[in-house]
Amino acid sequence: MLLDISQTGCRCRFPCLIDFDEEEEYLLRILPSHKNTSHSFALLGRPVWQKKDDSSTTAGFEFLHSPDGKRLMSYIEQLKQEENNEEEDALTVEPRGAAPAP
Repeated sequence: MLLDISQTGCRCRFPCLIDFDEEEEYLLRILPSHKNTSHSFALLGRPVWQKKDDSSTTAGFEFLHSPDGKRLMSYIEQLKQEENNEEEDALTVEPRGAAPAP
C-alpha cells in the first residue's frame, strides 16, 4: 500500500515481512485507485530504510532515474487537488532484473 509519495521517493507498507536489499534497485509500479484518473506508471527506486512489526513491513524508497518521471509529477499534482482521497493506491515492487509479474 502506498502511504506517501513525493518527487524524490515514497513510503509504503506491505502486509507481510520482507527483507529489502538496500543495495538493490527495484521497479516500483504505482497503481492509482479507480477514482484517480492517472494511469499506472513505473519508477526505479532503492530502499533507504525499512521497519518491521509483527506481520508487516514499512519501507522508504528513493527514486532513481525513471522513464515515467512526468507521470509521477502529474500524479502528485492530481493528489494535491484531491484532498479527500479515501481510496488507497496500490503498489507492486520487484527487483529491477526480475521478469514482470503476471
